Amino acid sequence: MNKKIMFGMVAVILLIGIVVAIRMNTVVKPAPEVVNEEQMDVVPTVDKSTSVGISSRPGSKEIQMKIFGIPRGTTSVEYELSYQTKEQGTQGVIGTVNKFDNDSLTKDITLGTCSSGRCVYHDLDGPMNVTVKFYGDYGEKMYENKFNL
Repeated sequence: MNKKIMFGMVAVILLIGIVVAIRMNTVVKPAPEVVNEEQMDVVPTVDKSTSVGISSRPGSKEIQMKIFGIPRGTTSVEYELSYQTKEQGTQGVIGTVNKFDNDSLTKDITLGTCSSGRCVYHDLDGPMNVTVKFYGDYGEKMYENKFNL
């Protein structure tokens, strides 16, 4: 046989092999899993009767968080504050409060860290993200918002 014909036949066989391999690869890939809302753990938000306020305390490195309209049956309130700082990057504060007056709570929070008697305070650079979770006999409810101080 002529070398050109033999080379052509080998090229065609390789090309067919490549096409078959590509098609098999695309057929074998599983379809992405569709997640419906029933499968996701969705935490309901509190209703409009619950309000959260954040204010800076003049001359202090603290802020004050006030929560009004805590849902009836609440046994604990968990909070998470996250924010950008000018020097330390992203920082945050978390905490839990188990005692509060009926349906309201006032909490002074220091923005910084203290270790071995030395404190480093945070200088905010932008808004503060606030997430508050309420736990009680109703399950769990959540509040989220951004505050500019």
